[in-house]
Amino acid sequence: IFIGIARIVAEAGMPTVITPMTAPDFMVFGLGSNLLGPSATATMATTYVWAADIRVFLLGMVANGLKLIEGMDKRSRRLVFWSILLAIFLGITASLWTVMDFAYKGGGVNTSLWFFRNMPIRIYQTAAIGLESNGVYWLGMQFMGLGAAGMLLLMWMRQRFLWWPLHPIGFPIMTNWLMEQVWFSVFLAWLIKVTILRYGGATLFVRSRYFFLGLLVGQALTAGLSLTIDYVTGSVGNYVFGV
Repeated sequence: IFIGIARIVAEAGMPTVITPMTAPDFMVFGLGSNLLGPSATATMATTYVWAADIRVFLLGMVANGLKLIEGMDKRSRRLVFWSILLAIFLGITASLWTVMDFAYKGGGVNTSLWFFRNMPIRIYQTAAIGLESNGVYWLGMQFMGLGAAGMLLLMWMRQRFLWWPLHPIGFPIMTNWLMEQVWFSVFLAWLIKVTILRYGGATLFVRSRYFFLGLLVGQALTAGLSLTIDYVTGSVGNYVFGV
């Protein structure tokens, strides 16, 4: 599942994505709690912390980072590699400290109802439902098989026929709620890309990439600047959505 999401992020340029199905749900509600046993079923619910609401995850980011270093020499690649490790370490450390500091000073539910109340409740509700005795969900397995066959067909058509208009990436992500937030951006990016290729050709397309990379860097810088200003001035209430 993680590899599939990383491919979607890297190939389609999606800024964020959520899977239509998580591994814990497949194990508990697909294969059944009778197969896993009560202890393993309850443990599966705790994996929601890292396997369920994965709007941002490291594999997709690192995949994009590795793509950016293709034209670098070995020394520069090593520098980028160690920089990624340092960024991961600093990010985890700062995130843990920030969450604990905010939660103890102001109360976790005052910072995010989802992360501090609703999601923990959902985790234990899922564990309670999963502990109810059930076997293999054969109807769900049949639908999963149909979905897998449809995905293979879309991938095969895309590889064999240049005129095929439907990208297979749209099939697994079309039902997740985040698409309500990003669908227009995806459409706009496609329209801009088609227009540039049609009227400017490949040369203009390559040159224009620096402009769009600049937009991404600008967004990150402005978000970081806003966070810094809030921290220095003590301002609160400027919520940044987690996409």
